[in-house]
Amino acid sequence: MINFSIENFHRPHRKQVSYIHHLISHMKMAHFDNHPEFFLIKDELAEFSENLLERLKDEEEKLFPYILQMQQLSKLQIEDMGSTMNWLEEDHMLTADSLQKMQQLCGNYKPGKSGFPAMKLMYQELFNLQKDLQFHIYIENNVLFEKVRHFFVNP
Repeated sequence: MINFSIENFHRPHRKQVSYIHHLISHMKMAHFDNHPEFFLIKDELAEFSENLLERLKDEEEKLFPYILQMQQLSKLQIEDMGSTMNWLEEDHMLTADSLQKMQQLCGNYKPGKSGFPAMKLMYQELFNLQKDLQFHIYIENNVLFEKVRHFFVNP
């Protein structure tokens, strides 16, 4: 499950975020006069990306190693892992809120009549990122974290 999460969510999310940053930087330079919302989208994306990348790193460096060694953990390590999972679940909710804010800033990812190809592509990439992250969050909260909790109740 952990390797699945890293390979199918974490690595692709890093690539998606980098690509979306590239797209919006290109659009901002070329079209900022006609689309001032790009500044807001760029700022929101920067904050979102920083938080997302930090969370992915936390999962990979703090939580996942604990999960891989569950049977050998001390009581303190188990409590730390539980706190980390609780914090990540709260962060998942904040991630969903941030994605909704970007969706609103992007007019529900509909570029409208003035939409040009790069804008349409960026909106499509943001939509894909949102959809992929929603699935990622669901899998972690409802499958991975629940399996871990079940393990400690029924070792």
